[in-house]
Amino acid sequence: MSKSSGRGFFFSVSPTHSIYEVLGWKAQCVSVTIAGAVGFGMMFSSYFFLFISFGCGSGKDVVRPDESIPGTSEKPVASIDLLPDPLTRILNLKRDKPNFNIDVWTDKKRYRVGEEIRFYLRSDRDCYLTLIDYQTSGDVNVLFPNRYYQNNFIKAGRTYSILPPEYEFKLTVEPPPGIEKIKAIATTAPFSLFDLDFAKNFFPPMERNNTRDMRTINIALDSLPNYDWTENICTISIR
Repeated sequence: MSKSSGRGFFFSVSPTHSIYEVLGWKAQCVSVTIAGAVGFGMMFSSYFFLFISFGCGSGKDVVRPDESIPGTSEKPVASIDLLPDPLTRILNLKRDKPNFNIDVWTDKKRYRVGEEIRFYLRSDRDCYLTLIDYQTSGDVNVLFPNRYYQNNFIKAGRTYSILPPEYEFKLTVEPPPGIEKIKAIATTAPFSLFDLDFAKNFFPPMERNNTRDMRTINIALDSLPNYDWTENICTISIR
């Protein structure tokens, strides 16, 4: 006759064998089964331990930006690398239907590397102006205010030059060729985008790798809608 162990394993018992032989066979089968189960259990435990150690354990403290922190409904705070680039935000600022206007221009639209260049600006209202130069090299500098004009307040209807004609310092176009952009931001009340140090540079540079300054600029930009403000941009070609 045939019997099943209940898990698909079969063995047969002949009628001519004594009960002791049968029982002995069963005992051997049981001992083999137990030994096999123990061995398999140990092997399974080893694999399970490896899974816990190298699978779950290695990633238990990792939280993706789009996931909630385990055990809470909160999401992790984004690092500075995930925040918008404030210098790009400034360049892309657009003010629809402003209450006043500013103009910024140069003495011509096309320049060769090494040529002298002059920047001019004018507003139809008293305002506080910041002028940012996005160079073809990727560098960004603040043109106004500067070491000569440290106060960025300008009077309505008056034309300003970044450097007065009598000033000995000359501005020249630098390589590489490309499109250079000069962005103007003006407010009717005092407003500061940057923490400027004129002792070190005549036209202070803005460095993207300075996370503290970039965070400060982002905070200032977030407060800009609380002001009466406007913007404009001047584009020149360098060849």
